[in-house]
Amino acid sequence: VWQLVQYLRLQSGVLKTRPTFVADPSGVVLKTEKATVRLEVIADGLNTPWGLAFLPDGRLLVTERTVNGGTLRIIEKGALSAPVTGTPAVHVQQDAGMFDVEVHPKYAENGWIYLSYAELLPGYTPAPAPPAGETGGAGRGGGRGAVAPSMTTIVRGRINSRHEWVDQQVIFRAAANLYT
Repeated sequence: VWQLVQYLRLQSGVLKTRPTFVADPSGVVLKTEKATVRLEVIADGLNTPWGLAFLPDGRLLVTERTVNGGTLRIIEKGALSAPVTGTPAVHVQQDAGMFDVEVHPKYAENGWIYLSYAELLPGYTPAPAPPAGETGGAGRGGGRGAVAPSMTTIVRGRINSRHEWVDQQVIFRAAANLYT
Protein backbone atom coordinates (compact mmCIF):
# COMPACT_ATOMS: atom_id res chain seq x y z
CA VAL A 1 0.00 0.00 0.00
CA TRP A 2 2.82 2.41 0.92
CA GLN A 3 4.49 1.91 -2.45
CA LEU A 4 1.20 2.51 -4.23
CA VAL A 5 0.69 5.79 -2.33
CA GLN A 6 4.23 6.89 -3.22
CA TYR A 7 3.71 5.96 -6.86
CA LEU A 8 0.46 7.95 -7.03
CA ARG A 9 2.09 10.98 -5.39
CA LEU A 10 5.01 10.79 -7.77
CA GLN A 11 2.74 10.54 -10.78
CA SER A 12 0.56 13.43 -9.61
CA GLY A 13 3.55 15.70 -9.01
CA VAL A 14 2.67 16.12 -5.33
CA LEU A 15 5.75 14.28 -4.12
CA LYS A 16 8.58 16.75 -3.96
CA THR A 17 12.18 15.84 -3.50
CA ARG A 18 13.90 17.08 -0.39
CA PRO A 19 16.53 19.74 -0.80
CA THR A 20 20.06 18.42 -0.60
CA PHE A 21 21.77 18.72 2.77
CA VAL A 22 24.51 21.33 2.89
CA ALA A 23 26.96 20.84 5.77
CA ASP A 24 28.32 24.40 5.55
CA PRO A 25 25.69 26.74 4.08
CA SER A 26 27.94 29.83 4.23
CA GLY A 27 28.17 31.37 0.78
CA VAL A 28 25.35 29.29 -0.72
CA VAL A 29 23.22 31.34 -3.12
CA LEU A 30 19.45 30.77 -3.17
CA LYS A 31 17.18 32.06 -5.89
CA THR A 32 13.54 32.69 -5.02
CA GLU A 33 10.70 34.11 -7.09
CA LYS A 34 11.40 37.62 -5.81
CA ALA A 35 15.06 37.77 -4.80
CA THR A 36 18.44 36.11 -4.83
CA VAL A 37 20.14 35.77 -1.46
CA ARG A 38 23.54 34.59 -0.27
CA LEU A 39 23.70 32.78 3.06
CA GLU A 40 26.24 33.83 5.64
CA VAL A 41 26.79 31.90 8.87
CA ILE A 42 27.33 34.33 11.74
CA ALA A 43 27.76 31.75 14.53
CA ASP A 44 28.04 27.96 14.84
CA GLY A 45 26.89 25.70 17.64
CA LEU A 46 23.23 26.64 18.06
CA ASN A 47 20.64 23.95 18.68
CA THR A 48 17.40 24.86 16.85
CA PRO A 49 17.57 28.68 16.94
CA TRP A 50 14.11 30.18 17.17
CA GLY A 51 13.94 33.93 17.84
CA LEU A 52 16.36 36.76 17.07
CA ALA A 53 16.63 40.36 18.25
CA PHE A 54 19.42 42.89 17.84
CA LEU A 55 20.64 44.97 20.76
CA PRO A 56 21.46 48.64 20.05
CA ASP A 57 25.21 47.88 20.25
CA GLY A 58 24.97 45.32 17.42
CA ARG A 59 25.01 42.15 19.52
CA LEU A 60 22.37 39.58 18.61
CA LEU A 61 20.10 37.83 21.12
CA VAL A 62 19.07 34.31 20.06
CA THR A 63 16.61 31.93 21.68
CA GLU A 64 17.08 28.27 21.01
CA ARG A 65 15.07 25.19 21.68
CA THR A 66 17.03 22.38 23.29
CA VAL A 67 16.08 18.92 24.53
CA ASN A 68 16.35 20.29 28.08
CA GLY A 69 14.11 23.29 27.46
CA GLY A 70 15.46 26.42 25.94
CA THR A 71 18.17 28.98 26.26
CA LEU A 72 18.91 32.60 25.55
CA ARG A 73 22.32 33.33 24.04
CA ILE A 74 24.22 36.33 22.75
CA ILE A 75 26.21 36.47 19.53
CA GLU A 76 28.93 39.10 19.53
CA LYS A 77 31.33 39.47 16.60
CA GLY A 78 30.65 35.89 15.49
CA ALA A 79 31.22 34.39 18.95
CA LEU A 80 28.36 32.48 20.58
CA SER A 81 28.06 33.00 24.34
CA ALA A 82 27.25 30.39 26.93
CA PRO A 83 23.54 30.34 27.76
CA VAL A 84 22.35 33.25 29.91
CA THR A 85 21.73 31.80 33.38
CA GLY A 86 18.51 32.19 35.35
CA THR A 87 16.09 32.30 32.42
CA PRO A 88 12.65 30.78 33.04
CA ALA A 89 12.11 27.02 33.13
CA VAL A 90 10.93 26.06 29.66
CA HIS A 91 8.68 23.12 28.81
CA VAL A 92 9.54 21.18 25.64
CA GLN A 93 6.98 18.91 24.01
CA GLN A 94 5.94 18.76 20.36
CA ASP A 95 5.97 22.46 19.36
CA ALA A 96 6.69 23.77 22.86
CA GLY A 97 9.97 25.36 23.94
CA MET A 98 11.72 28.74 24.12
CA PHE A 99 10.07 30.97 21.55
CA ASP A 100 10.69 34.59 20.74
CA VAL A 101 12.85 37.37 22.11
CA GLU A 102 12.27 41.09 21.70
CA VAL A 103 14.14 44.16 22.89
CA HIS A 104 12.22 47.09 24.40
CA PRO A 105 12.17 50.13 22.07
CA LYS A 106 13.90 52.11 24.84
CA TYR A 107 16.33 49.32 25.73
CA ALA A 108 19.25 51.74 26.00
CA GLU A 109 17.36 53.51 28.82
CA ASN A 110 15.66 50.61 30.63
CA GLY A 111 17.42 47.35 29.60
CA TRP A 112 14.19 45.35 29.23
CA ILE A 113 14.21 42.17 27.16
CA TYR A 114 11.01 40.20 26.53
CA LEU A 115 10.84 36.40 26.21
CA SER A 116 7.98 34.11 25.26
CA TYR A 117 8.16 30.41 26.05
CA ALA A 118 6.05 27.33 26.77
CA GLU A 119 5.43 26.86 30.47
CA LEU A 120 4.15 23.70 32.12
CA LEU A 121 1.00 24.26 34.17
CA PRO A 122 2.27 25.48 37.57
CA GLY A 123 1.89 22.67 40.11
CA TYR A 124 1.25 20.00 37.45
CA THR A 125 2.42 16.51 38.39
CA PRO A 126 2.51 13.98 35.56
CA ALA A 127 0.80 10.63 36.03
CA PRO A 128 3.16 7.81 36.98
CA ALA A 129 4.59 5.78 34.10
CA PRO A 130 2.70 2.56 33.36
CA PRO A 131 4.22 -0.69 34.59
CA ALA A 132 6.64 -2.43 32.22
CA GLY A 133 4.83 -4.17 29.39
CA GLU A 134 1.76 -1.91 29.44
CA THR A 135 1.13 0.73 26.80
CA GLY A 136 -0.26 3.45 29.05
CA GLY A 137 -3.44 5.45 28.82
CA ALA A 138 -5.28 6.42 25.68
CA GLY A 139 -4.82 10.14 26.22
CA ARG A 140 -3.88 12.62 23.55
CA GLY A 141 -0.73 11.83 21.65
CA GLY A 142 -1.68 8.68 19.76
CA GLY A 143 -2.19 6.44 22.78
CA ARG A 144 1.27 7.21 24.21
CA GLY A 145 -0.17 8.82 27.33
CA ALA A 146 -1.52 12.24 28.13
CA VAL A 147 0.13 15.42 26.88
CA ALA A 148 1.34 17.66 29.71
CA PRO A 149 -0.70 20.89 29.91
CA SER A 150 1.31 23.92 28.85
CA MET A 151 0.77 27.47 27.65
CA THR A 152 2.79 30.34 26.25
CA THR A 153 4.00 32.73 28.94
CA ILE A 154 5.59 36.14 28.36
CA VAL A 155 8.10 37.69 30.74
CA ARG A 156 10.52 40.54 30.71
CA GLY A 157 13.86 40.84 32.44
CA ARG A 158 17.37 42.15 32.10
CA ILE A 159 20.78 40.60 31.53
CA ASN A 160 23.32 41.83 34.06
CA SER A 161 27.10 42.12 33.66
CA ARG A 162 27.53 38.53 34.96
CA HIS A 163 25.42 37.17 32.09
CA GLU A 164 22.45 36.43 34.39
CA TRP A 165 18.74 36.93 33.73
CA VAL A 166 17.51 39.24 36.52
CA ASP A 167 14.56 41.48 37.48
CA GLN A 168 12.06 39.13 35.83
CA GLN A 169 8.43 40.25 35.65
CA VAL A 170 5.56 38.18 34.26
CA ILE A 171 3.76 40.08 31.50
CA PHE A 172 1.28 37.34 30.57
CA ARG A 173 0.39 34.00 32.14
CA ALA A 174 -2.92 32.37 31.26
CA ALA A 175 -5.41 31.17 33.82
CA ALA A 176 -4.85 27.54 34.85
CA ASN A 177 -8.05 26.35 33.15
CA LEU A 178 -6.69 27.54 29.76
CA TYR A 179 -3.56 25.37 29.77
CA THR A 180 -3.86 22.66 27.13
